[in-house]
Amino acid sequence: MTSESDPLQPLRRRLSEHDVVTAVLNGWPQRNEVVKGTVVRIAPFGLFLDIDGREGLVRLPEITHRRCADPSEAADVGDEVVGVVTDVDLEREQVSVSLKRLLPDPLHTFARRAFGRTLPGRVEKTTRVGALIEMEVGGDGGTDDDGIVGLLPGAESAGLQVGDLVDVEVAAIDIEARKVRLRRP
Repeated sequence: MTSESDPLQPLRRRLSEHDVVTAVLNGWPQRNEVVKGTVVRIAPFGLFLDIDGREGLVRLPEITHRRCADPSEAADVGDEVVGVVTDVDLEREQVSVSLKRLLPDPLHTFARRAFGRTLPGRVEKTTRVGALIEMEVGGDGGTDDDGIVGLLPGAESAGLQVGDLVDVEVAAIDIEARKVRLRRP
């Protein structure tokens, strides 16, 4: 049985079958189950939740698809959130949760709307391999796919500085690697 088809696989690694059955009967959520929790504490590395009296943790990378340096940007203490259980650790009595699994992926939306188009962008950072350009598809700053960053390779980014405005064409998108490659139109 693979872990994809067995939502209790993380439990089985550490516990006997009897312990797993007992955990399920005692109300522990299962892997891939949608749960609702209340934010009870915010730490630099994530959000702590109360999920029906059990402790849940949403680690920073599982809060949103966007870059999020501070979990308090995404939620406040007392907020109710809905997420997907990614692991259950009965020894630590903690449930790991992902909020972003229930959110639409902005890279997918960006790919549908922007591939092959020329877009305005702003140089966010320059590196030895090229310039990182942040683009806005909607142009209004408020759409879900604004803020996607792509790489304009070295030769095409020569002379650009942080803050420069530049038109770029979306040349390639690797959904799995989460990379966008740009070129000058």
